[in-house]
Amino acid sequence: MKQQEPNIDKELLYRVIAGIADKSEIETVEIWIAADSKNKTEFDKIKEIRELSESAKDLDSFDSEIALKKVKIKIHEKNAQKKFKINYPLLKIAAVVVLFVGIYWLIKDKNSNRQATEMMTIAAKSKQRIVLPDSTVVFLNSGSELKYPKEFTDTIRKVEFTGEAYFVVHKNAEQPFVISSESTQVRVLGTEFNFKSASGANEVTLVVTEGKVRFSYKNKGNVALLKGEKGVIHKSLSKVEKQINTDKNFMAWKTGKFEFENTPLPDALNSLSMFYNITFDIQKSSLKTYLLSTKLDSLSESDLISVLQLTLGEDFEKIDNVYVLK
Repeated sequence: MKQQEPNIDKELLYRVIAGIADKSEIETVEIWIAADSKNKTEFDKIKEIRELSESAKDLDSFDSEIALKKVKIKIHEKNAQKKFKINYPLLKIAAVVVLFVGIYWLIKDKNSNRQATEMMTIAAKSKQRIVLPDSTVVFLNSGSELKYPKEFTDTIRKVEFTGEAYFVVHKNAEQPFVISSESTQVRVLGTEFNFKSASGANEVTLVVTEGKVRFSYKNKGNVALLKGEKGVIHKSLSKVEKQINTDKNFMAWKTGKFEFENTPLPDALNSLSMFYNITFDIQKSSLKTYLLSTKLDSLSESDLISVLQLTLGEDFEKIDNVYVLK
């Protein structure tokens, strides 16, 4: 006796072919296929289209337009000797194939762009001006290092930094600018500030000249800094402090302008030695307690020495690259 053909739902066929049907659903489809050779033909046709869609996983050589064309050819070949009739289930599957492939490509392209973002590293051997992809301008002091992506594609504009630099951050309220320096973090939307975070140094400082900055250290706390304020992190104490900035020369490394007011001579010469890359040696004991008051505006090395000699009333003797006060 011919086995009675059960009613079949096309969605059930799709589930079996996709491998997501349960045992009872599989048995139902097997009975349906065995009941009539036409059923098996229909099942094989749907399965073949499924295999075409599976081939889309090899996306390096996949073309969604070609896949759709293949689906249409298969449909045409199977119906070439029959009276023309639109097979809506097959066209539905073809549309799903193209839709999922399109979504896959969209996601892959987005992720690939993020993964392929090239990191740029600037190791400044001398003072250097850098313009970042978001139009932020960074003035690097010599010996500083800055790492940043070729494109800011994330929700934040994150850079890594060690050394000393002056940042003029382009304002973007939707994408905060974040500087990571060892365990220190600076977070801003758009502002200007001088940041000093030498590798291995116990003290990290930040002075704000425009806007607002969030300055933090590990999970030990953070401070909000405004124009004219200075943030200091003492790593050994795991402490973050906010102060009024009183250092008139915090930008001297960039501007070349120094202002000393009753500053102990050893301290003043130490600041000058770092800027000019020279060494001072005070051998005359009376000068070690001398308080220097003067302004120096972008002088050459030779002019600097001349001004200091006139101010101190003493002559320097240069031995190699050391200026000695005897």
